[in-house]
Amino acid sequence: MNGKKEGVLTKEQLLEIRKIFKKTFEPGLDYEKSVRLPEDDTGGWAPQSILVVYKEYGIPDRYYFPQSYKKWDAAEVEISALLGREVYFEDINGAVSALY
Repeated sequence: MNGKKEGVLTKEQLLEIRKIFKKTFEPGLDYEKSVRLPEDDTGGWAPQSILVVYKEYGIPDRYYFPQSYKKWDAAEVEISALLGREVYFEDINGAVSALY
């Protein structure tokens, strides 16, 4: 084992995932602040995740906006294809989700 956390994204993958969010949700939101690597997560919500999504910048939460389920599912499918493995979002609370 090399000490590297499994699932670490490259910068290019992170940028592609932000593009997926922009295409799937609203184009005018701040995805640089919303979609972060776990090491850039100031709240420390999900340090073992692949990435952390802050919904306070406009991305709808599935609990409060159930009509957004299809968008979250579409993002999961597209990100899974990008990374070459199945991933899923876990809602931590109404403002934060994590990708595993």
